[in-house]
Parts: sequence; C-alpha cells; structure tokens
Amino acid sequence: MNQAEQLLAEAKRLEAEWLRVKQQLAKLQSECEHDFADGPLSMICRKCLYAESTYY
Repeated sequence: MNQAEQLLAEAKRLEAEWLRVKQQLAKLQSECEHDFADGPLSMICRKCLYAESTYY
C-alpha cells in the first residue's frame, strides 16, 4: 500500500470515529438536565456544553 492509500484509509477511519463521537455527544446532550449559563449571544450548559442561541 502506498502512502496515498494509507492516508485515505486513515482519513476514512478517522471520519468513522468522528461520526461515532458526534453521536455520543448528541446522545449525552439530549439526555442532559441542562444547567445553562447566560452569555452575550447564547446560553451554554455547564454540564454538557450544549448551546442555545439567544440572538433573535
């Protein structure tokens, strides 16, 4: 396997890992009992870092 093939394989593996981690974070945030801290343009949960915009 040449270097380009190795890099493509690594990129594919990392993309799959990234998707898995994003799904875990989404699950954690959806199950969190949020404790929001107010910011200038958003509220951010202190526990899971979920953010909601307060800019309308």
